[in-house]
Amino acid sequence: MYESMYLFKNMASRAMTRMPHHSKYVLGGSRIRFFGSKAKSVDPSNALKSSLLKSKIARDEMVASGMVDALAASLGKDSPLLRYSILEEDGDLYNKSGNALVVLGEAGLKSLAAAVENEIPEDSSGSVYDVTFVVPHENTEFKLPMRCGQNLMQLAAINQDTLGSYLECACGGNMACASCHVYVDSISFKILLEDDSKKESVDEDEMDMIDLAFLPTEYSRLGCQVTMTKKIGNSMKITIPSGVNNLWK
Repeated sequence: MYESMYLFKNMASRAMTRMPHHSKYVLGGSRIRFFGSKAKSVDPSNALKSSLLKSKIARDEMVASGMVDALAASLGKDSPLLRYSILEEDGDLYNKSGNALVVLGEAGLKSLAAAVENEIPEDSSGSVYDVTFVVPHENTEFKLPMRCGQNLMQLAAINQDTLGSYLECACGGNMACASCHVYVDSISFKILLEDDSKKESVDEDEMDMIDLAFLPTEYSRLGCQVTMTKKIGNSMKITIPSGVNNLWK
């Protein structure tokens, strides 16, 4: 799951050697880290997203948003790469030093777009709803907007300062760890099962990981398997456990 993020990391690792020496990107193993002063959060209507649409590399706004999300998850949401258009004013592709076109190439961007398209679920209306997150052990609560078809792992990837600080998602959504373990409110928990082929219980593979999670309850789910739908709407409340069992450490 969230294959596009890992596809981008692989392509970026090969392409970073072409970046200028003054670039702020550095590689640490297979993980790309961004160092620099904080900038404003990525604007959904940023120049990169608009140019991906205008160039027809992204077929629609959802694909363009998914590409930007994958870039933000890999490089950090404040990365300069997200602020540069890939088009000239006359509409031609713009090979500006440091923009996404230079780093990935046109073929790379099209591959990323294809990976994002493959991840868009049937319920991809683009509707956005607010999810409430409760962190009892820190006595805090916050809300985040979540698109239909988006799961909690993907939401955490683009909200590193809030949700991302609680959900590690160490296995990348392959249900091979319990580091995205959360508690779902009882109503949304039931709706999630109903939306998933009218099941009465969580899949055995997911339950195997939940059994290894920190203090599991009857309303435990893995965040990578919790996907927003129209039926859930604004009603979902997610509680963050007070600890995490990361089997990958």
